[in-house]
Amino acid sequence: MYHVDQISLDYRPRERVARIVPELQTGVLMYEFDSAFVCGLLQKFKPRRILEVGVANGGTTAVMLQCMKDLGTPFSLRSVDILTKTPKNPSREIGYLGVMAAEALDVRDFQRRLGVILPQVIESLAAEEEGKFGFLILDTNHSLPGETLDFLVAFPFLSPNAVVCLHDIRQNQKTPPSPYKIGSNALFNSVVAEKYVNTDATRIPDYYPNTGAFQITKDTSKYINNVFGILTENWLRPLNESSLAAYNDVLRRRYAEESLWIYEKAVIMNYNSTRFVVPKKRFSNARKLIGRFARKIGLRK
Repeated sequence: MYHVDQISLDYRPRERVARIVPELQTGVLMYEFDSAFVCGLLQKFKPRRILEVGVANGGTTAVMLQCMKDLGTPFSLRSVDILTKTPKNPSREIGYLGVMAAEALDVRDFQRRLGVILPQVIESLAAEEEGKFGFLILDTNHSLPGETLDFLVAFPFLSPNAVVCLHDIRQNQKTPPSPYKIGSNALFNSVVAEKYVNTDATRIPDYYPNTGAFQITKDTSKYINNVFGILTENWLRPLNESSLAAYNDVLRRRYAEESLWIYEKAVIMNYNSTRFVVPKKRFSNARKLIGRFARKIGLRK
């Protein structure tokens, strides 16, 4: 079910944290509407444990820290990013604005995991937290497998009523269009859950919002193969062998055989099609991986 304009937008946490961390004035990559929507979600659902995947400058991290600090309830925040340095300023560490905000706000239970992908750390993070995450925000590359694969890895570690927030759900409709940037949108529209969006009147005539969220229900698990099915669409690029192995390791231990069947076929198809769209020198071992894929990743004996 869709819930439209049911989240109370709150612009104040971003304004407040920007006053104590001036770099936030230009460092937050979300529009003000989007970060106000995130704050509205946090205030409505009041999660105890938050997981952020895709950090960039850490602007959204800082806004969430301020918002949770304002709520005055105990919380923890764990941030994960595959990079260690920001692409536009290699002298800066990923999430540096979040670190600055945490120090200014005296937030003690905030940690980053940099230079890693989610499946490499999800189990240790969950064990460390001594409970499942109540809020997940995904903001990575927006192309497949991207957010879809990260959600599937995170799902077993989310609480029964957890909320998942997705940034750039209409990234594929930017001008000019980006047909491959369907990752967030595909996940948002295929998952069975309670869905939340707010009208973004700041982008007239483009009224469809760029940030959405869904709350997990018992049907999310029942129809999780809808999400696995997204992976049969075209990926922008395949994962390298080590990343693929890390995702495989978590998925094969957490999902039923029928889900793994869909996953295996999706990966094989995309590795096979890669040779037609990716220059040979960029991914020269694609054909070799296809032949030994199923046995190598442990989905088959």
